[in-house]
Amino acid sequence: MRKYLISDKGHFYKANLHCHTTVSDGDLTPGEIKELYKKEGYSIIAFTDHELLQDHSYLNDDEFLAITGYEISFCEEKEGPWKYKKNCHINCYARDPRNTRIVNYHPSNFWLCGPETYLKQEYYGEPRPKEYSAEGVNRVIREANEHGFIVSYNHQVWSCENYEQYTAYKGLFALEIYNYGSDLTSGMDYVPLVYDDMLRANGRLFAISGDDNHNKKGSDRDSFGAVTMIKAEKLDYDLIISALEKGDMYTKMRYSPELTSLYVEDGKAYVDCGPAKHIYMRTGSRTCIGYHADGDEVLTHAEFDVAPDDTYIRFELVGSDGSRTATNAYFIEDIL
Repeated sequence: MRKYLISDKGHFYKANLHCHTTVSDGDLTPGEIKELYKKEGYSIIAFTDHELLQDHSYLNDDEFLAITGYEISFCEEKEGPWKYKKNCHINCYARDPRNTRIVNYHPSNFWLCGPETYLKQEYYGEPRPKEYSAEGVNRVIREANEHGFIVSYNHQVWSCENYEQYTAYKGLFALEIYNYGSDLTSGMDYVPLVYDDMLRANGRLFAISGDDNHNKKGSDRDSFGAVTMIKAEKLDYDLIISALEKGDMYTKMRYSPELTSLYVEDGKAYVDCGPAKHIYMRTGSRTCIGYHADGDEVLTHAEFDVAPDDTYIRFELVGSDGSRTATNAYFIEDIL
C-alpha cells in the first residue's frame, strides 16, 4: 500500500519562517517585507521579531499569509565579550493568529525597545526574567506550548551550543536545519548532523528553514536563501499551521532541487525531484545510501529499500552547485 510521506493533496507554498522587521531590529516594515518576498514567489512569511508579538493579518490576501510569531533569546551569563557567550533562540508560532500574548514576560527581556513599547505587550503569567539553562529554556517551551504556540530551535551554529545543550531541549516541534542569515555571518549554518543528534536523543522532530533576514539599509542580501515548502490544500492560516504540525513540508536552499513526490510502498521509498546531482537516504543507524550523477547527467528519481530496523529515514538532495534540500525524518514504525 502506498503511503505518502508528504501529502499528495494540495499545493506547495513557499515560506520564510524566520523574519525580522522594524518591529524589532529589521530595517523594512512588515508591508515592505511582504512586497519584497511576493516578488520572489513567496506566499508565507512568519514574522518573528525579537521578544515582541504582533498580529500582521492585515497584510493577508489571496496570495499572501502572515504567520503570527516571535523569537525568544536566552544568553549565557558569564564574564567576557558577548560574541563568546552561548545563546539559545527559539521561534514561537501562534496556532491562532490573534494570539498576541507572550510567555516569560519581563522588562529586562526587551533589549530592542523602551517602555513605551514593551508596556503595551500582553503576556501570560507573572513577569519573570529569562534563565539560560536547560530547565529555564524548557519551562518557556512548555509554557509556549500550553498557550497555543508551536516552537522551533534556531541557528545552532550561530548560537555556539553543543550536544549537551541542544539535546536537552524538550517540547520542540522543529529544528531550524538551515538559517541563511547565520550562514552569511557565522559560516555554514546547515546542521543535518545536529538534526540526527536531536532525533536520536529525543525522537520525533521536524526540520524547517528560515532566512532570519534583517534587510539592513533596505538590502535583500540576507533574503531568499532558506525556504520551507509547505503543502496544504489552500492558503489558509489553520491549514498551514496544521501542515507544519503534521510535517507536510520540506526545506531547501534557494537554488537546490525541488521535491515533487515522496512516498513508501512495499518496503521501498520513492523520491521524485527536480534535477539533482546526488540523492541520499539517511537513516537512524550509520547506514546512508546514495545515487550519484556523473558528468552532465542529472537525477530526477530514486528508489531505496527501507530496512525495518533503521529507526527512521530522511532524504537529502544535492544540486549541481552543492546546495541542499532536506526532508523531515520519518520513523519506520509509522511508515511500514
